[in-house]
Amino acid sequence: MSPLAKSILLVWCVGVTFYFGQSFLGMLSRTDAKDSRLALAQSSLANTCLKDMSQNVIVRTKCKKPWWHVVIDPAIDAFVSKAIAQFGSWDTHVGSAMEFIVHEHGGCIGANGDPAIVIDVGANVGFFSGQAAALGCSVYSFEPQNATSSCIKATACINGWSDTNHIFRQPVSSMPVIGFPIQNHAGNTGGVSQSICERGNGSPCEWIPTVQLDSFNFEKVLILKTDIEGFDIAALETASKMLAQRRISNVLLELTPGGNASGFGADSPKLGVERNSAFLSKLCDWGYSLAEIPYAKLDATHFKAIPLNCNHVFDFVQQIVSKGALGLDGERRPFTDVWANLVGANTFEKYNEQYSKGVSG
Repeated sequence: MSPLAKSILLVWCVGVTFYFGQSFLGMLSRTDAKDSRLALAQSSLANTCLKDMSQNVIVRTKCKKPWWHVVIDPAIDAFVSKAIAQFGSWDTHVGSAMEFIVHEHGGCIGANGDPAIVIDVGANVGFFSGQAAALGCSVYSFEPQNATSSCIKATACINGWSDTNHIFRQPVSSMPVIGFPIQNHAGNTGGVSQSICERGNGSPCEWIPTVQLDSFNFEKVLILKTDIEGFDIAALETASKMLAQRRISNVLLELTPGGNASGFGADSPKLGVERNSAFLSKLCDWGYSLAEIPYAKLDATHFKAIPLNCNHVFDFVQQIVSKGALGLDGERRPFTDVWANLVGANTFEKYNEQYSKGVSG
């Protein structure tokens, strides 16, 4: 083989899968010349950013503004990390709303010219933290589990976001401490809620001091996103002052009221219908418009925001428990996502005009 052919083959191989030491499998979603050069340039940086992380993978996301993302080996985390490695994305229905919000805001620029703030509560491996950072926002990520929060830190490091990504290995709640299993949850590393240690399942727990969002006293927040396995309202309650003062423009929350099933899944005991619906009603009282953003598959290109009637939020939450929330894929699940914004219902109409007809990456 000629020297030129060997060079071309080397660049191609690095662009497809570049290997960091003996432990890092680089699974890249894009293999054009630009990405190949970036892979070569970042190999030493990756070794620095992923030091002592022997079970992690670097992947290239497929968002409109892609970035390098560090996830847990999909053989270990067969849920979020595997999905990001396979599709280059996660919860696209939520991601499309975040992308739309930033675009309508005119980018991630705050009133004083500084980057707009995005808060990511229950960040898991940090996909939405990465999306917000790639769009130019200043990000505050809250993820109490060591394995997943380490991914957020490494992703910020490898993309040069360490100055704008503020990462807290703490849960958000009004409770003083919350326990989390020390051992990773089999097959779904980030799919762990506080109920596991509260109710007890025999696993050793790490009890971590909590943080309350109002203590940060942000002047303005563009997006507050939460996904903490059925305890989202408990986290949002700690931002009540900022919400009541209309300092948070958008809230994207996973709504999982819970049920009476055994185990620790989405239909096991959580915060219940009354507490969830009561807080949604408070958001309405504070001037927020609400919409459901139904689940969509990871390769979906069509999304939708369904406006909610503030006079019937209890019925809406109750139906999630009794019937399940209907996703855009036709399946019912014991959870859904809700978007609250201060602009008004016309925002959801504009979103639907753009996203219900399909979008391309």
